Amino acid sequence: MNRTPEDNGKVPVYLQIAQKLMAEIEDGTLKEGERLMPERKLSENLHVARNTVKQAYEELCREGYAATKKGSGTYVDTSRRADIDKKICGIIDEAIDKLASMGKGRREIERMFMESAWQRVPDRERLKLAWIDCSEEFLQDTAEEIAKFCNVRADAYLIDEIRENPKILNREKYDLFATTINHHDEVWTTVKHVVEGGDEIPVEKVVLSVSNETISNIAKLRGEKPIAVIYGSEWYRFSVECFLKEFGVVSPYAYIPIKSSIYELERNTNRYQAVILPQNPSYRDGLIGEIQLLCEKKEICSFPFHQYADQGSLFHLRGLVFKRWLEEGTGESRMDEGRKTV
Repeated sequence: MNRTPEDNGKVPVYLQIAQKLMAEIEDGTLKEGERLMPERKLSENLHVARNTVKQAYEELCREGYAATKKGSGTYVDTSRRADIDKKICGIIDEAIDKLASMGKGRREIERMFMESAWQRVPDRERLKLAWIDCSEEFLQDTAEEIAKFCNVRADAYLIDEIRENPKILNREKYDLFATTINHHDEVWTTVKHVVEGGDEIPVEKVVLSVSNETISNIAKLRGEKPIAVIYGSEWYRFSVECFLKEFGVVSPYAYIPIKSSIYELERNTNRYQAVILPQNPSYRDGLIGEIQLLCEKKEICSFPFHQYADQGSLFHLRGLVFKRWLEEGTGESRMDEGRKTV
């Protein structure tokens, strides 16, 4: 094991190390009785603290994959796994009996167990999805929303990035792709012709909807004073403009590039009746958050233009992910193909 874990804030580094070592024990890379690398040496190889490796080894021992011999080191030892499995089977049997007594049928119990197991899979066993959209203002938020709801690892790409260099989609081995209705045909064609094995990888449509809160805020806008729309990308500007027109907003609106927005609002405090902002306060290194504070200080009405993935799209995608996870087992095949997180 020599790949440095990612400190992504989602899975603790020690647990990433432990999960990778468990996978190597399960696939036979590390043999029964083999001594694991000394804590100090592995910590140096992975560029992590020695205590992090110590925690990983302790996790292996707790899970029945290793045992520590005082003064000698930590060794692969799965002899206790049988006892652990026996206890687990007892717990499962008890749960099944209880569910059956509550009137649950065999198929429903099986489905509940499988979905519960799927929701708790280690990060390394989750399917990997590439989310592709045109607006950088929404891109990361939507990818995170999909990842959380559908229990996947999600990477986000701008459509312009794909047009410039389609082969970047081969940097990772993705289990599926998702994009908006507007870009579906283009992404589908790119995946089929550029991505390795693209003929077998689904490209799903996700509908993005404007939130009810945003609609309510826009409905309140009246009068002759213009509405300031703060934007970073032309795609975002176009999306907001289309919505305002479709919604029948009669007030004039002015589009202000984000880089000059603070100067403009400072100089023309009383010019605008409201300011519409991108939804993520951390966008452009937190500049949106600064603009929000300025609007509060100057008593200018401001609110985010919030879009979210439609619930129907998310449930469809979640169902597809769950089905593919069941078909592919618990993820060992993806580990063999190099889809590793550690």
